[in-house]
Amino acid sequence: MSECENCGEDSTIKEPMTYNMSAASRFKICQECEYLSPTLNVCKKCSCFMLLKVKLTWEKCPIGKW
Repeated sequence: MSECENCGEDSTIKEPMTYNMSAASRFKICQECEYLSPTLNVCKKCSCFMLLKVKLTWEKCPIGKW
């Protein structure tokens, strides 16, 4: 853990990429889903921008596909 010199807060960078499933494989699942709006790559269930959401380890598919 490292601290920010100016504010003393933890400045450790958290790893956003998925561990057990790559972002590319998650997005491929999204691309085959009826709830993905292909124009903007937004999920119609959760309204998230999926090109970003698939990269975050703590995020899940709203209908349980990943």
